[in-house]
Amino acid sequence: IMLGDVTVTVNGVPAPLLYVSPTQINGQIPVETAAGQARIVVNRVGLGGGEVRANVASAAPAIFEFADTSGNFALALNQDYSINSLDMPAAPGDFMSFFLTGAGAVSPVVASGSPGVADPLSYVVAKVTATIGFQTADVSFAGLAPGFVGLVQVNARVPNVPTGIQPVTIIVGGVASN
Repeated sequence: IMLGDVTVTVNGVPAPLLYVSPTQINGQIPVETAAGQARIVVNRVGLGGGEVRANVASAAPAIFEFADTSGNFALALNQDYSINSLDMPAAPGDFMSFFLTGAGAVSPVVASGSPGVADPLSYVVAKVTATIGFQTADVSFAGLAPGFVGLVQVNARVPNVPTGIQPVTIIVGGVASN
């Protein structure tokens, strides 16, 4: 799949590209890619290509973050769909939605480069757990966010933690996120 004049293949399978610049390429590892070493080839029309080998894990969860003067924070929505922040915190018992990548296989499978759909929802196959403030947070949903390519949404209930900034970890198949 070409974006601009660039294509990327992973083990010979075209990778959907989301963004290309002179210094960065963002794409999706094709869903057909097995865990293990992968051959990634980048081609640019008129210039040929380059090859690298990379390890692909069955899960490598990474929560999307934003930064402000207080530090890095998980990109998360409160249960009223407001963006979670110091000015708009969630309370114990509320549900929050966290957004991440790298959760691995989903069921039903969604084709590479295609957005998640609402009916039927695609759930993460591996076991997903979460902690907020080092306490277990009950996970009610972990799957593709409808309308987005490769974006995983994890909905979790905030445990009884003190008011203020709390660390969040999402664990997929035993692998902890950032």
